[in-house]
Amino acid sequence: MQVSAAVQKMKILVVGPTRSGKTGIVNALAELGGDGNNTNTNPTVGVRILEVYRSLEERPASDQNRTLIELWDCSGDRKYENCWPALQKDADGIIFVFNPENKTHEREIETLVRAFTTPTQLRDSQCVIFAHHPQPFGMVEPPKPKVAKTFPKIGVLHTTFGSETIREEFQRLLQRCALVAFEKRDAEERQI
Repeated sequence: MQVSAAVQKMKILVVGPTRSGKTGIVNALAELGGDGNNTNTNPTVGVRILEVYRSLEERPASDQNRTLIELWDCSGDRKYENCWPALQKDADGIIFVFNPENKTHEREIETLVRAFTTPTQLRDSQCVIFAHHPQPFGMVEPPKPKVAKTFPKIGVLHTTFGSETIREEFQRLLQRCALVAFEKRDAEERQI
């Protein structure tokens, strides 16, 4: 089954509280140079959209199997909450990002997960939560954040700039989202 042939474009939201590392993660995923660890970023105003091409297959046969990925770097500022329905429209997946070292972020991310997953009706497999550390956390991974217990079916991963975890999990998320899109399209075609 060639899932990528069924998916030409995907919209992935990157959502989280302010100053959680969303813009750096999006920059790293879009391969804008460096590892994304630029702590001098200005707050995102509303949303910033970057487009990248990715193959959804492990061994792409050609560039024709590449899918356009829209990365929607959503502001974490609650003053844009009225814009959330427009951001959520036609989303294929969501990367939630929070800084586990910031005490208020865990509570905020729980609110954001509920606010974004319910209206979009995305499956848990179409979401991932990055407990993003601004500095490397060493060889021993920190304990799972409380949010992992609140949303046990959504993967929660510790990330930091410079590790491959961000890119690897992004690729897995894209594959899961493409599979869901393929299944939906297949079900629609069977109803015709």
